[in-house]
Amino acid sequence: MRERITLLLVALLAIQATSVYGKAPAARVQFAAYPSYECPPDFLGPHEQQFFECVKVRRRDTLAKLFGSNWEIVSRINKVNPLVLKIGMILKVPRDFEWAKTYSPLPDSLPQVRHLKQFVLIDLGGQYLAGYENGKQMFWYPISSGFNPRQTPHAYIRDIVRIDSIQSGRMYKDSLPDLSTPTGFFSVLWKDSTHVSGTFFKIDSLTSDSIGAPMPWGMMFFPAYWEHGTGDNPWGLPGYPASHGCVRTFDKDAEALYRWVKHRTLILIVENREEIDVMLGQLPKGSRPSSNTRQN
Repeated sequence: MRERITLLLVALLAIQATSVYGKAPAARVQFAAYPSYECPPDFLGPHEQQFFECVKVRRRDTLAKLFGSNWEIVSRINKVNPLVLKIGMILKVPRDFEWAKTYSPLPDSLPQVRHLKQFVLIDLGGQYLAGYENGKQMFWYPISSGFNPRQTPHAYIRDIVRIDSIQSGRMYKDSLPDLSTPTGFFSVLWKDSTHVSGTFFKIDSLTSDSIGAPMPWGMMFFPAYWEHGTGDNPWGLPGYPASHGCVRTFDKDAEALYRWVKHRTLILIVENREEIDVMLGQLPKGSRPSSNTRQN
């Protein structure tokens, strides 16, 4: 009797996880290049443990060496540029890469915005962005949002402060900056494919001059806040919130979003996935479905 109850509980958990992430992997894939690593507490959510395992980066590891042709899947799920992989970094790795090709970290559909031709959702907690057409998800991208001492892993705070001090000339002695990306409803105000920051600067490697930081495929959603590519900055996507408040994506993702999105497209930025439904219940008045909108 006890064994039957145990089997029933396992089956219920599997069904619940499948409803969140889609079809479960057929079987666990054991990689030959490295041993799996015991995940730290709370590293994987309760519904993720069936679908992912952890791998700890070792000396001389690269994503291509570890995962072969599947390296980009791991890069995108972990929101990390392969060039900034660090020894000791823990990666979330799919147990089944075929399943991972259809995986999305954000909802596949949002019925609340099916009356909108375009809609952009940004989850700061997960560090992901998704685009929707009439409520159906069309794509998702990894991001790096504004540096936040509460969200950014403690082990990487020193790197961010050091890099920011070099780029901006500022020194943080007494307190850490809070450069969080604002949350709430926004819209696409301006687009500039070759935008250059007038606030933050970098040192030109050839002339040693201070020049505006490139923000390719830029899309302004709030005064001084942009979604943009990383340009030649490999630390643009290090796997955690690290920007000055903007939302960074890989250049090819930023270009695709730039070409897809239109001016005035509604954007929702939330602290975590749990806030999505609550916020969508508070759609701005001009973005709500009209009383004569047909609801299918």
